Amino acid sequence: MRTLIVDDSKPDRAALRGLLERVSAVDSILEAECLGSAREILANPDIDLVFLDIEVGRENGFSLLDSVGRDRRVIFTTVHTGYGGQAFDADAVDYIVKPVTEDRMLRALSRAASSFGRSTAPLARVPVHRSGSTRIFLALENLSAVTAEGNYSRVICGSKEYPDHRRLREWEKLLADFPFQRLDRSTLLRLDHIQAIEPQGVGARVILSHNAVLELGRTANERLREVLSDPPPLRA
Repeated sequence: MRTLIVDDSKPDRAALRGLLERVSAVDSILEAECLGSAREILANPDIDLVFLDIEVGRENGFSLLDSVGRDRRVIFTTVHTGYGGQAFDADAVDYIVKPVTEDRMLRALSRAASSFGRSTAPLARVPVHRSGSTRIFLALENLSAVTAEGNYSRVICGSKEYPDHRRLREWEKLLADFPFQRLDRSTLLRLDHIQAIEPQGVGARVILSHNAVLELGRTANERLREVLSDPPPLRA
């Protein structure tokens, strides 16, 4: 999809561009800081999808819809919560209240793609970090497991573990396109990354790709046994 971001806030445009640049289904990204520039860009038929703020300078984003036309899709991105009904009456694909998060943007893109009869690939990479720490970008396809750690989470990727600010339910949405299984309230495990399972009391030690280890309690272990149609060999 060829996209246009219409927003008078440079930081907000940059943040949304950063998310979109990691989605393989997005072919190009253009920006407009005012409706005049947006209209000039929309004169080119190559734009498929418009991310549109409601307050753009002193103008109202809804006034751009005539230039958008019926063959394009619109996703509103705004700090305002009261225009959702008006947006959907105007056949908007989605209405996102800022700040735009990875999972929320993905869902909106999926709806836009579906309206075109297409499918979207997931984010190629996501930033993983705890508050105030360095952001490490990890490829979603390389993640092996995510476990809840209070209000945060622990991500296993390759042979290393990373703390992250997201709750487990947010990771579940981000990883929906990969073969992850929710084993209990605190464990997401990618089944095709399992190398072996070692019994450990009522639980188990799961050996993952790159020899990473995930310890499971009784509930998670029992659930894993249920969902594995062809379980890896047990180690003595």
